Amino acid sequence: MKKGPTGKERYISYGLYSLYDVTGEIRKAEEAAAREPKLPEIDAAMLAYIKAYQQLAPLITRAERYYDRKDYRDDNLAEGKALHEQMVPAAKAFLEQRARVDAMMRVYKTALDAQELAAIEQREGKSVRWVVRNVMINARSVIDLMPTNEKPIVDLKAFDAAVAGYARAIREMADFKDRNPGKSLFMDSQASSWLGKLRDFSE
Repeated sequence: MKKGPTGKERYISYGLYSLYDVTGEIRKAEEAAAREPKLPEIDAAMLAYIKAYQQLAPLITRAERYYDRKDYRDDNLAEGKALHEQMVPAAKAFLEQRARVDAMMRVYKTALDAQELAAIEQREGKSVRWVVRNVMINARSVIDLMPTNEKPIVDLKAFDAAVAGYARAIREMADFKDRNPGKSLFMDSQASSWLGKLRDFSE
């Protein structure tokens, strides 16, 4: 990362992966940021995230084509080194903006989940739908706090609180099943479906 490419890398011929076309997604995000209701902090963070991507993406595309054509054999990696010097700070800025957006959206999503759960309870009481949704929301809270390559250190206090919340949700589900044995099969199938989605998400 500090020195840049030397030409002696074992897998240099692999180059870089090409990027997906996200023009449509960017347009939708920009349109959403301009609509009501305004979310000033999230809107600004998303636009900064888009800008960081737009500064990094052309560099990756240039590098991908450069290595795919094996131009480094002709210029002694001159362009590869120049691209590296530009890509490293651009990538760092992009990752910082992505982390900022992720953190904000996690807080926002938590608030939305709480509102959704309250709305279900108001309409139906602590129904099958409420119980299953409660388990899934709390399971996602645990998954969000698990260690990742980007964040290998876990906030144990927050993680313990999330696990405790998940345990309460599981107990509520078990109590519901005991009180409503006829609804258990439906609830189990719903929970299994959501747990499958959560496993996919965590992977």
